[in-house]
Amino acid sequence: MRTRSIFWLFTWLIAALALGTGTVSPAAAGQEAAVTITSPSYDSVYVLGDGIVFSCNVKSPGGSEIPKVKLTWTSQLDGKIGEGALLKISTLTLGVHRITVEAYDEAGAALGTASIKLKIGQSKGADNGTPSSSAPIGVGKSEPYVVNPFN
Repeated sequence: MRTRSIFWLFTWLIAALALGTGTVSPAAAGQEAAVTITSPSYDSVYVLGDGIVFSCNVKSPGGSEIPKVKLTWTSQLDGKIGEGALLKISTLTLGVHRITVEAYDEAGAALGTASIKLKIGQSKGADNGTPSSSAPIGVGKSEPYVVNPFN
C-alpha cells in the first residue's frame, strides 16, 4: 500500500512540473533543508536573566541560502520564545531547555527543524554543583564537621 502511495506522489510531482502548475519546494520533494542553530552552542549554561542571542541559518539541499524563511523558536519549558533569524531574549526560566527552531518557506511549507539543549541556573556557582547561598556543611549543626579528603 505504501509503495502505491509513493508512486502516485511522484506521478503527481512529475505531472505538476511538466504542466508548469507550480514549483516543488524541497520539503514537498522529500528533501529537507539544512537548518542549523549557530548560536548559542549546544549544552551551554547561562544565569537567570542573561541576554541570550539565538541565530540560525537555513540552506537548501544544494547548499545555498534559502531567502524569505520564517523561523519560529520554542522552548519545551516556556513555549514560543520568538521569531526571526536573530533573536535576543533574557526571559528563559530556570531549568534545562530544549530549544527548537522551525523553518518555513514564504508559502508556509515546513523546511526543517533544529534543536539544542541549554541550561539556565540561579548563578554560576549553582551550575557547577556548589550552592551559592547556603552555609558550609556542618556550620550551625550539633554533629562534628568532618572533612573527607577523598571526596
